[in-house]
Amino acid sequence: MKTYTAKPKEVKQRWYHIDATGLILGRLACEVANLLRGKYKPQFTPHIDVGDFVVITNAERVRVTGRKLKQKMYYRHSGYPGGLKEIPLWRMLERNPERVIRLAVKRMLPKNKLGQDIYRKLKVYAGPDHPHEAQRPITLKFEDLLENPSPFIVRPEVAAKVEVEEKRKPEPKPRVKAEPEAEEKPKGKTKPKAEDREKKPEAKRETKPKTTDKEKKPGAKKKTKPRAEDKKKPKAEKK
Repeated sequence: MKTYTAKPKEVKQRWYHIDATGLILGRLACEVANLLRGKYKPQFTPHIDVGDFVVITNAERVRVTGRKLKQKMYYRHSGYPGGLKEIPLWRMLERNPERVIRLAVKRMLPKNKLGQDIYRKLKVYAGPDHPHEAQRPITLKFEDLLENPSPFIVRPEVAAKVEVEEKRKPEPKPRVKAEPEAEEKPKGKTKPKAEDREKKPEAKRETKPKTTDKEKKPGAKKKTKPRAEDKKKPKAEKK
């Protein structure tokens, strides 16, 4: 099996547009460098320019973390003794915000003739407008760059996370059409509800007729309790 090598004539380059508003400088530069070099394409070849064009707008609204606005310095030397100049990041963003993104991306590309050709495909603008509407660039969001940075391939770590999330989700139960149930007769005695009690008239309680002395059997003697006086009398001695 031979290793595939891309040819310059076979390469199809696209145009992408990214809005840098609120994006972190280092993460943005890393994704842009990979798009410029074409690392997400299956036909990637290290010694051939396979990447796409990238247009970045709103470069002045890029964001950094920590204290980099004051601590990060850009150095420039004139070549003469004492000709070293230092410019902090906050001042560079005021004067030339496009250069901040350009330098961050350029330092992530190869330091040779190929890197120079790749770097020319980067277009950075401080404001929201750009003159590349004729190329119809595809707008990419930063969330799309992290999850699916290119339409050619999906990152393996992102695919693994999706598989784990799908396994954790419970399987949905199949829906069964509810058939009309026949009214079942209540088994045994059931207590009436409070609403039914209010609606129904109160049923009269059945009372048993009291038995009178006349109705009692003849010859039956009443049992009477002995009086207190009779208890005090001494019992008659037996002869």
